Amino acid sequence: MIVAGGCSALVSPDPGRLGGGEDDGGPPVTLMDGGPPPGTDSGVPPGADAGVPPGTDASVPPGTDAGVPPGTDSGVPGADAGTCVPNCSSGVLDACVGPSQRCSLGCALDGSPRCAEMVPSNVEPSLWRADARSLIVESAGGGGLSFDTTMCMARMVDSLIVRQFDTTEVCVLSVRDLTIRRGATLTVRGSRPLVVMATGDVTIEEGGVLDVSARGAVPGPGGKPGGARGAPDGHGEHGGGGGTRGRAPRLDDGGGGEKAAAGAGQAAPAARRRGGAGGRALTSAEVNFLMPLHTGGGGGMGPGGGSASDPVGNAGLGGGAGGALQISAQGTVRLAGVILAGGGGGGPGRSVVQQWGAGGGGGSGGSVLIEAPEIVVADSGGVTTSGGGGGGSASDSGTAEAGQNGGETFERANGGRRAGSNFGADGGRSGGGGTLAGEGGGSNNRTGANGGGGGGGVGCVVYRNADGTEPAGARDGTSGSVDGAIYFAPVMVR
Repeated sequence: MIVAGGCSALVSPDPGRLGGGEDDGGPPVTLMDGGPPPGTDSGVPPGADAGVPPGTDASVPPGTDAGVPPGTDSGVPGADAGTCVPNCSSGVLDACVGPSQRCSLGCALDGSPRCAEMVPSNVEPSLWRADARSLIVESAGGGGLSFDTTMCMARMVDSLIVRQFDTTEVCVLSVRDLTIRRGATLTVRGSRPLVVMATGDVTIEEGGVLDVSARGAVPGPGGKPGGARGAPDGHGEHGGGGGTRGRAPRLDDGGGGEKAAAGAGQAAPAARRRGGAGGRALTSAEVNFLMPLHTGGGGGMGPGGGSASDPVGNAGLGGGAGGALQISAQGTVRLAGVILAGGGGGGPGRSVVQQWGAGGGGGSGGSVLIEAPEIVVADSGGVTTSGGGGGGSASDSGTAEAGQNGGETFERANGGRRAGSNFGADGGRSGGGGTLAGEGGGSNNRTGANGGGGGGGVGCVVYRNADGTEPAGARDGTSGSVDGAIYFAPVMVR
């Protein structure tokens, strides 16, 4: 498309066409036959009106307009009559060029005659690059694309590591449009949260997936790992505590509690046979509309015995925290597919040489910030930030089951089942769906039994659009869907 505007031209006139010259060999060209000389009225000296001194209008003192003090237009001192002054008022911009324009984000806050401009959260507006290229993720035989934020080196679009105002780092992808086609998946892992800066639109088609979730002990991008041998507590500000070893030499206590997807999980109780505590969701003050962009903590480890040469032993490892994702688009975000940001399931207690470990705590759900003047969530679209389920504990019957990953469901992730009833216990369900907190791991009242890991708390989703209202379908398509896990606000402007 070619757009042209504001063009003007200066053309040197041809005297022969305007009457100021002569044709070859012909008489001078006149405006009228039989009339007075060009440029005059009959009986009036050239350059004047009848009865009026040259250079003036009749009855008007020289240099003024009738009835108007010299040097002014009627009612507008110091300006010419009809001059337009650019202004913006009540969300309508009159730039004095063409028709008035309604500003989708209102007028500029500084009072200048312009529409307000969107300001992204956490990073500089300059990362919206005018020369950015579009990125399309397509399915090649059921596949997609993977990206690592640790290196933050994209081949097809511009990428950059930048610091947020709290000095923590994020990986930024600058694109024009981002499109994830039906059946395609963009999988993101790494140590830094991901920020997508789009000068155009971001579209996830029905059947398309943007995956920033944790898988077991492996956290999502920017998420913290769970507890492991040598460091039993979950990592991160809100990491879950590791379970406490039981008094019996070969039988261990309850699994590690985990941290919620933005809240502080509690450590597993010290008493034997008790399961690990579930994680809570963050408060609104802790979320702070995801400024800075952050995520929750990993689940605590369910302690166990075993050989020092065995990096795991019989312990149930804590699940990793779901990742952190920010999408900042100057156009429209269309969500017909899904964004997965669930926490990792807690590891199972294992049976190793008749030593039975407790279940690990589930990781907290992740954090997703979507901001654009317009956000559209289709019936098929949604975001899940369910926590990971707690791992079950082992028994004399063998190894238990791991907790379910939160990215696999839009409800509460299931805890892992115990290996047997003699000494085992089930892991707790996570927060998710309409529930904020994770469920505590199961207990076994038998002496020397092991507890299950607690479930991870739900993460949080923040939607920012032009007016701060809830986008249609956003709540129904989000896990968790209740206040305390989902937030709505207007985009920031300048």
